[in-house]
Amino acid sequence: MALFNHAVGWLRRNRVLLPGVSVLARQVSEVRTIAEKRLHATVAKAARRADPSLPGDLVALLKTPEGKRFSELERMRRPPTRTTGTAMKNALQTVEEISAYRLGRLKLSQLPPNRLAALARYGLGTKAPKLERASESKRTAMLTAVMRHLEARRSMTPWTCSRC
Repeated sequence: MALFNHAVGWLRRNRVLLPGVSVLARQVSEVRTIAEKRLHATVAKAARRADPSLPGDLVALLKTPEGKRFSELERMRRPPTRTTGTAMKNALQTVEEISAYRLGRLKLSQLPPNRLAALARYGLGTKAPKLERASESKRTAMLTAVMRHLEARRSMTPWTCSRC
């Protein structure tokens, strides 16, 4: 909505004939889609540049191991539910697994942090099968943002209990 209002303001200030509301809304939507695709491509390219096998490793997180109910990504993004020694050990192992991807090394400083955070939020709220169906660059970008978010969050407080 803010982008739409900004476009209307710019058109009025520059004395440009205003198109219909639906035409302007469609153009704003197209610009947002292009910007989103560019963000996905930039993050995916940074991931491939850091390690060519990284996108494949991230996609492997979407697979459900034999005999398990959840994908590896689901397991990693769920906080511990108990405050026992075993839960603490498992939480630290999860932190170690997440840190093994070393996604903090990616050079994404040119991207707005709020866009990366929004990408991570979307990825955290999306189930693995839907992430698998996304296009390659979108899937890689979302998984990269999610794992960077988990790496930052879990490295600070690996023992945070979801029920505490």
